[in-house]
Amino acid sequence: MIDVIRAGLLTSVQDLGRHGYRHLGVSSGGALDALSLEIGNRIVGNKPDAAGIEMTFGPTMLRGPEYASFTGAAQRVFWDQEWTITPNSNRMGIRLAGATLERSETDDLLSHAALPGTIQVPPNGQPIVLMGNTQSTGGYPKIGAVIRADLWKLAQVRLNGGMRFVETSVEEARHALAEERQYVAHG
Repeated sequence: MIDVIRAGLLTSVQDLGRHGYRHLGVSSGGALDALSLEIGNRIVGNKPDAAGIEMTFGPTMLRGPEYASFTGAAQRVFWDQEWTITPNSNRMGIRLAGATLERSETDDLLSHAALPGTIQVPPNGQPIVLMGNTQSTGGYPKIGAVIRADLWKLAQVRLNGGMRFVETSVEEARHALAEERQYVAHG
């Protein structure tokens, strides 16, 4: 038994979430740092999906389908800038502050699937990285996606902390996820 005297900012009880309901508009939820939850549960002898207390103390990245719709300057800034995690961040999305990312094509987009890791850029030009409680669809342009193997790292960055995006390939993303899964399975 644990007595919580005072919960910190963004402290919650989480498990690995509910999967298989996105088609109904229900987010999967669950721990933002699923890797740490699984490892912690293994250490104390719990089932890997047992609930735990998640405290957010604070990536590698793929280009998104609308990446080319951003100006060349915006594309360069996206990679070169250190982005700040704003206090408006939450379990739905990590809001970043930095230079404004401008689009060369400003056509409206139809709503499309949104998954954890998707990096959307709303009209204010400040990116949002969608996290565990993300909506199931969205209409902002997607400049990229944080790979699944790196989402836990982003979840650990402190509010007002800095982070940078690093471009990767689909093959590297798959390899990183396989390594993470092997680490969890075998310690």
